[in-house]
Amino acid sequence: MSKKEMDLSDISGIGPALKKKLKSEGIDSVEKLSEAEPKKLAESVDGVGSATAKKIVKAAKKLSESSKSKRKPKTTRTKKERKELTDLQKLEQKKLSEIRRFSLSLDAADPKMMYTAAGKMNVYDYSRSLLPKAMDLLDTADPTLKRSLFRMAGKNVFGVYTEDLFKRMDEINPAEREQVLQVIDEMFSAVGPPQSNSERKNWISSLESLGREHEATVVGIMAKFGNAGYKWVKERITGNVETFPLGAIQSLASFPLKSRRKLIRLLVKEAADKKRDILQYICGITEKKTVRYLSVFLKDGTWHERTLIAKAVGKAGISSTSGIVNDVIADEDWRVKQSLIDNIDITKSKISPLLRILEYALTDSHTRVRGSGQRVLLQVAHIPCIGSDIEKQRQKIEKKYREHLLKGAPSNKDIDSSWLGFDFSDEDPFPVFEEGTDSSQDSKPEGVSLSDLRTTGESEQASDKKSLLAALLSARDAASSSEEKANGDTHPKKLSEIDISLPPSEKVLELLKILTRDLTEVKIEMLKEKAHDLELSPEQVEDIVVELEREGIIYRPGSDSVRYVDMEL
Repeated sequence: MSKKEMDLSDISGIGPALKKKLKSEGIDSVEKLSEAEPKKLAESVDGVGSATAKKIVKAAKKLSESSKSKRKPKTTRTKKERKELTDLQKLEQKKLSEIRRFSLSLDAADPKMMYTAAGKMNVYDYSRSLLPKAMDLLDTADPTLKRSLFRMAGKNVFGVYTEDLFKRMDEINPAEREQVLQVIDEMFSAVGPPQSNSERKNWISSLESLGREHEATVVGIMAKFGNAGYKWVKERITGNVETFPLGAIQSLASFPLKSRRKLIRLLVKEAADKKRDILQYICGITEKKTVRYLSVFLKDGTWHERTLIAKAVGKAGISSTSGIVNDVIADEDWRVKQSLIDNIDITKSKISPLLRILEYALTDSHTRVRGSGQRVLLQVAHIPCIGSDIEKQRQKIEKKYREHLLKGAPSNKDIDSSWLGFDFSDEDPFPVFEEGTDSSQDSKPEGVSLSDLRTTGESEQASDKKSLLAALLSARDAASSSEEKANGDTHPKKLSEIDISLPPSEKVLELLKILTRDLTEVKIEMLKEKAHDLELSPEQVEDIVVELEREGIIYRPGSDSVRYVDMEL
């Protein structure tokens, strides 16, 4: 039935009289009736009850949907395009000619053509057809072409080519092997892993042949192999956690949820007994369900380990006050409790358990823990918890914790507390005092001399201190003058006083000492200009500067300037 043929009379229960009433209300088609609300329809049309309105609206929706499903979609393709799509033989010839062109370009004598073909081959849609060609050229002596071909092979490798590719991985350096593995990981993420169990076993045995330096990426690839990859990683962790690489811990997050939780639990159990120093890396991949596994570290853990666990618990959110959350908030070390409070993710927490934890912090004996609790309490007024909203949270905390809110607001001015009814605006740490102004217009400004500042009645103690200070200054001056005479300060004061017969390096040093008396740092160009008067060429100055910098006599505060190091400091 088409759209034009649909009529209100086609709906069961609508006769001529009801059809007329519906049209008087502006409902003259099945589409309009299907969009009407039964309740409003029953109120506006006389003689139509609520049940009847629901019935005819439901029938209109069903009739409208069946009509839409029968309509033929319009096509925008031309006759020529439809013919090209159906002509598979021509399409196949076209793609084969493209592949043939790629293959011939890889053997071209022109490097430009060869590199262009190798680069385009990596993004070509049908590059898997060129895999045999790429495998044949892997032993090329050109390093650029070799890297491109290995990446292309990693993107398309399958079946019997897999073992061959991994055997030839020794021909490239570890950094290039890591790039090939990342390409393989991206391939599995895009198209999925092999479905055959034998093919998966073939991949796992090939990946095992690589060194430990690639194990972090290998663990991430194993996450794509389902149960077979899970078993491999499980065997790797069990009994060998001491050699399990740190980068592979983060790769465990790539596994499906069920497998990831089992592996984290196993890793925590093994690490607690044999390798406790990887705790901080394990904490980085935990979430609300797996953070409770970390409780095995709390029993004999140091305060630093307990602080890491508290941080992970806070980031996972507070949904309960029992279990590991209770163990952390009851810790005897204030640093552990502060780490929990400072890292609480309010968006992942429930309001009631969160407030109970904050209540412990607000009544703690340590000032820092109480301060952290007050800050988080102020943040609760602006960040919604799970299943709650800001308005409800404000009412709840203001009713019970208003005193703590008012205590914490002045020291947390970056958090808006105007909703409490007080304005804790930032005060200027450097207050400005306005000077008093003389109201009389005729008065003239009077100068102030040193005699006006002199006090009349100096005490005898002040005069004694002055004479003692004068004696000390005189002694210092006498000592410095005698030392200068003993040492014989013969450094020149001017450029013209530098002896031309000195070695080049000493002339540059004397020049630097003179210039740094007036300048903080000396531009190298200026140094070259001044050194010209001392019969030194720019090349000599450059070589001397490099030598002096190597010996630590001068240093470069900038790329184009140098500074003399005062050895007396």
